[in-house]
Amino acid sequence: MTLSPKRATLLLALVISARATSFMFSKLCLLSMNTVSLLALRFTTAAVILFLIFNRKLLRSVSKHSVISGIIIGTIYYLVLTAEHTGLKTTNASTAAFIENLAIIIVPFIECVIARMLPSKKNLISAALAVIGVGTLTMVGNRFGFTTGEGFLLMAASLYATAICTTSRLVKGGDAFVIGFFQVTTTGVLSWINVAIEGHLTLPQQPSQYLMILMLAVVCTCFGFTLQPVAQSKLSPETAGSFCALGPLVASTLSCLVLKEQVTMYALLGAILILTSLAIQSNLLRIPGKSQQANRFPRISHQHNS
Repeated sequence: MTLSPKRATLLLALVISARATSFMFSKLCLLSMNTVSLLALRFTTAAVILFLIFNRKLLRSVSKHSVISGIIIGTIYYLVLTAEHTGLKTTNASTAAFIENLAIIIVPFIECVIARMLPSKKNLISAALAVIGVGTLTMVGNRFGFTTGEGFLLMAASLYATAICTTSRLVKGGDAFVIGFFQVTTTGVLSWINVAIEGHLTLPQQPSQYLMILMLAVVCTCFGFTLQPVAQSKLSPETAGSFCALGPLVASTLSCLVLKEQVTMYALLGAILILTSLAIQSNLLRIPGKSQQANRFPRISHQHNS
């Protein structure tokens, strides 16, 4: 699939928005299902649909690099989703979306470490606002109410940032769509392995939950997960990470309208701080003053005096 950078940008925006709906659908399914069962059904259904529709394309374009890359990325996303779903059990969907999409703040720091660069002023300011925002978002009464669930969501954010950086590198050497297919398949296989280990498969209890799993498979996975590598093939990791800002907006809107989640003043203030940090990181808000280039870490010399 050939894309211009402009079309890749639009595709990534649609992909992130589609995946943001998964917080609402997953929250509703987890009322009667466990995490691994939901992931197994969702990703297996998506993999089967993708293979039935695109089997000729997949068989024609498959390569060793694409398979290995898909397995690596799929494994990371399996860890992301496991942490996300564990956090969702005790956390509002809107709060979960805000915390997990802090990946936009983490991506530049990972890239700085890889490139041996010091973080820029923009990265530091956006990170500080994000940390304060998460603290405010989790306030209960007049105390910080940070829970284990929110800890899992922070873990998911770190893993999500790792997945974005890994995808941007691995997608360059293979077919992005094939990588996306094996990414989805790997997540499904790992989920079934976990189901077998736990020995406890739970199925939806209501017809509406089957529809939600189908939505998760088609909209959030076939479209959202499979096409993210395609979009990222034309974009930098920082640009891809900046689109995480769309996730909380879509997820929080749906959570308020559909799940009727209440928004406290602390939650609203925390959301504003996090959105501000995301806007700074994605250059929607500019930091006053001269733009600063990231400085390289000093290289360690291996020479010594005899």
